[in-house]
Amino acid sequence: MLLRNIARRKLRTSLSILGIALSIGATVALLGISLGLVGQVSAVVSEAGSELTVVQRIPKSLTFGYLGNMPGEVVEGLRGLPGVARATPLVLARLFPPARRDGQGASFQASVGRVPTVLAVALASLVAVVVLGWTGVVAALAGLLAAVLLGWLLAIRLGGVTGDVLGAAVEVAELTVLLAGAAWAHGRL
Repeated sequence: MLLRNIARRKLRTSLSILGIALSIGATVALLGISLGLVGQVSAVVSEAGSELTVVQRIPKSLTFGYLGNMPGEVVEGLRGLPGVARATPLVLARLFPPARRDGQGASFQASVGRVPTVLAVALASLVAVVVLGWTGVVAALAGLLAAVLLGWLLAIRLGGVTGDVLGAAVEVAELTVLLAGAAWAHGRL
């Protein structure tokens, strides 16, 4: 039956084979380009003598460097800042309704109270103060503001927050906090 369908639908079969071949070729090409780019960026970072290299958690082979020399205490401070963003899902769960009653956003929101939210924000602020002083608090507030803005936009678009919105808010807050901290450290040097 399989061979009969392949013989009967030659154009469909040919296009399917072509699509599979193109996707395999594109995957191999992109892998080669990304590995070459990683090698080039690593060489530039090594030549510059940079002390900060940000590495993605899952694919450890992807390395992106911040070009510039930073003192060790600033680098260590920047490494601690992304954890501050972990308080954002609690804040969003308190501010916006869930998109669906049976989704991850709803189940997370049901488990979040006012006291844990206040404690999480206070702990995040404390970590920011310890890591980079009051500038860390400004960076944390910028991250929280970016996450709330994203949550607000997506809550309007989706009719509330979902688990994916909460996860995206953490990533946006983390990126904002890290960029604000790096900008402050770079401007300070």
